[in-house]
Amino acid sequence: MNLNTTEKFLLIAQHPTKGKFIISDTHINYGIVGALLIEMTLDNKIIIEENKLILKSHKSSKDPIVSEISKIIKNSKKPRKIKYWVSKLENKSRKYKWIFLNKLEKDRLIRIEKKKFLRLFSYRRCYLIERKTRDDMIKQLKEGVLYKKELCNENIVLLGLIQATGMHKIFTSDRRELKAIKKKLKVILKDAPIAGAVDKTLKEMQAAIIGAMAVSIAATTVATSN
Repeated sequence: MNLNTTEKFLLIAQHPTKGKFIISDTHINYGIVGALLIEMTLDNKIIIEENKLILKSHKSSKDPIVSEISKIIKNSKKPRKIKYWVSKLENKSRKYKWIFLNKLEKDRLIRIEKKKFLRLFSYRRCYLIERKTRDDMIKQLKEGVLYKKELCNENIVLLGLIQATGMHKIFTSDRRELKAIKKKLKVILKDAPIAGAVDKTLKEMQAAIIGAMAVSIAATTVATSN
């Protein structure tokens, strides 16, 4: 099945039995942005120079989301840092998320259900209907980390997204094994041949996630104290 990096990220982030993700919406949103920017970097559509993101290819893409992001970057008055784009595109990540989830539903990997809260507020839940694809991806990534099996660029990117969004528990519930995976994963990502631009994007994404979570916690604390 032909899934892109963002779709794979969303699939492995899906809870195997519950109609929700195993990480927070904040992590999901920034993970989507990171996946898209990294894919565009690997496809030579964008480059990073002096920590600034530059649009390299002005050719239109078959992917409407990539085309939209390219246009947004092109229309910027000046080159801007990765951090700026990660934060700006996060505002659009919710829209992108449902485009990708609808694609996964068409591929018969998930089922989207429309629900209502108190018969007033509509919301959607996603449920896995085919677990093998997700399980196989996680198994392949886990074996690549633990047994140093050869990892393609896309799998290295997925591991980087797992690291940045704190999604390590998809691999195991055993504490010792989890500790070993985290340790080996750091080495793999540090030594990966594509670590340059990818690592910069992941670090900016991780910093943005931490910042967003800190703001959320602070807001909750203030609201509670009042």
